[in-house]
Amino acid sequence: MLQTQAPSATVSLGMRDCDRDFRTVVVARHDAGIASVADLAGKRVGTGASDSPQGHVVPLHWLAEQGVTPGSVAAHDLDLGKHGDTALGEVEALAALARGDVQAVLLSGM
Repeated sequence: MLQTQAPSATVSLGMRDCDRDFRTVVVARHDAGIASVADLAGKRVGTGASDSPQGHVVPLHWLAEQGVTPGSVAAHDLDLGKHGDTALGEVEALAALARGDVQAVLLSGM
């Protein structure tokens, strides 16, 4: 049996042409001191389900492209296996923001 495994630092991002207009929305608490994307560095950030391209994978990839590393990332893994199609993880991320569990959330702008 042949097994292949990609190096852990490798990320393969592919997108269907019908998904090309997805946007990432950053919502931050007023008291978090976040006025720009760079201000997310070192902050507690929430996302949708970890298997959601639009609610987790692409937003974190985008942050990395900006050279921004959050202090921590809380993925709200509701409905895993549905790849974020229900957006329940993003709804929970917003609830975490309201509770003060995270300082900002990355959401899909669908």
